[in-house]
Amino acid sequence: MLGECGMLERDKRGLRKYAVTLCKEMVVDELFVQSLQTDDILTDSMAEGILAEPTSHKRSWRLLSLLPKRGPRAFSSFCSALRDTEQQHLCALLTDSPERDGERQCPQTARAKDRTEGVSSTKYPIQASDRYAPFTKTPVKDSGEEGVEEKEVSATQHLAQATD
Repeated sequence: MLGECGMLERDKRGLRKYAVTLCKEMVVDELFVQSLQTDDILTDSMAEGILAEPTSHKRSWRLLSLLPKRGPRAFSSFCSALRDTEQQHLCALLTDSPERDGERQCPQTARAKDRTEGVSSTKYPIQASDRYAPFTKTPVKDSGEEGVEEKEVSATQHLAQATD
């Protein structure tokens, strides 16, 4: 971890690890750069230099080379700029990586993930139609007992039962 002059080491590692993906997918336009300027992460001359680059890839690369030197708030501001420009998937890529030791810096991503975990841990009864039964657990009558017992049925077994 660095002092006040630089970005946290774990944030630098995340930027380095995903630099190629960020350069390919990130859109660094005026709105994105203005967001970083508003947070005092980029100076006017830095912003002009980034926007003067001829390709999106080069703008992204130039921004990524500047960010680690722009202080401890640079990473969270960068993630905010990603969210502001509807690039949340890139924020999630950076903040959900194992390098972050389980910490999540992207609050919107954390809330969405928490909602998903809550839903997936809840068990709801699911009834599959006959059309999808070969791919699910379906109730199958067991000839030895009365009632219905849940068993896994392969597609072949299900088709054999359907033709009987």
